[in-house]
Amino acid sequence: ERLASLGARFAQNVLADERAWSMDLGADDLSGLPDFLRAAAAQAAKARGRTGWTITLSRSLIEPFLAFSTRRDLREQAWRAWIARGETGGDTDNRAIIAETLALRRERARLLGYPSYAAYKLAPEMAETPQAVRDLLMQVWPPARALAAAEADKLRGLIRAEGANHDLAPWDWRFYAEKLRLAEHDLSEAAVKPYLALDRMIEAAFDTAQRLFGLSFHPLADAAAYHPDVRVWEVRRGDAHVGVFMGDYFNRASKRSGAWCSSFRTQEKLDGAVRPVVVNVMNFADGGDGPTLLTIDDARTLFHEFGHALHALLSDVTYPSISGTNVARDFVELPSQLFEHWLDTPEVLGRHARHVETGAPMPPDLIARLRGARAFNQG
Repeated sequence: ERLASLGARFAQNVLADERAWSMDLGADDLSGLPDFLRAAAAQAAKARGRTGWTITLSRSLIEPFLAFSTRRDLREQAWRAWIARGETGGDTDNRAIIAETLALRRERARLLGYPSYAAYKLAPEMAETPQAVRDLLMQVWPPARALAAAEADKLRGLIRAEGANHDLAPWDWRFYAEKLRLAEHDLSEAAVKPYLALDRMIEAAFDTAQRLFGLSFHPLADAAAYHPDVRVWEVRRGDAHVGVFMGDYFNRASKRSGAWCSSFRTQEKLDGAVRPVVVNVMNFADGGDGPTLLTIDDARTLFHEFGHALHALLSDVTYPSISGTNVARDFVELPSQLFEHWLDTPEVLGRHARHVETGAPMPPDLIARLRGARAFNQG
């Protein structure tokens, strides 16, 4: 009970710090920001009763701001606020909560006869032991570290080429990585986003599920939901009811950052057939009066979380304890990772990625460059 309370307080403190911080921008602070980010920042300001533009700690705002803003001083302010969540002193500081959580976890493991909390948590998982996890990590660590170091050297080269006299700082990484992506792959977020409207990407996920699994999605316009932003669909296979899918796509002050899938009701057949009610939660920046445009990473996140939703919707078991995503934690990401990869196929992008203004399909050469850049900046 105490661990659950500490976990809830931890999340609430992070959310409180995210709510508390914002950075208002004037016209002179917009240098380098593409139109889609200016529109999202204007919408964020409007939502807070302000004029002009506002950057918040929502990923859909702060990450592109760090990638595009030419104001290095403002990038530093934003980055420092981002990493300080839960560590600002005062009532929302999480350091004491972390210390108590670790102590209680260690005590739980000891009482249950395990040498460590890691051993306790991994015992029912596929990995089974901390040593197995460490062995895998140590296989990945040397090449990943070498790749990251090589990427950092390339970014430092861009800094020197500009004649700047500063080293590569954390608030510089996304900014120069975006320049490097443009140089190496002739690819920029600003060029891709007009083809990735949110509604189109939802349709793409639904169409992929229909072609793979025979599912159809039917809007329930009058269905009650917990927020006006939430969309609701009935999921069918032929004439059979499969479940209900809900999509909560936009960021707002009451939501924590990130993206996840949850179930309000899981599938089971223990005492009669029970069909699932599943929700995907995102934090995309609301496009306001215009369409909401996604980055390619946003679109992959949408497909990834929808893969989790399909895992829950297509569950066909008797016992709720093993329904849907109630599986080993080191297996649960497999269905979502597999579904995520369908986004990058020419068949899906060619059919659904269409320019928001002209309706033209994404050109084949742009699709090829997107696929070629998939591993970019992954060190």
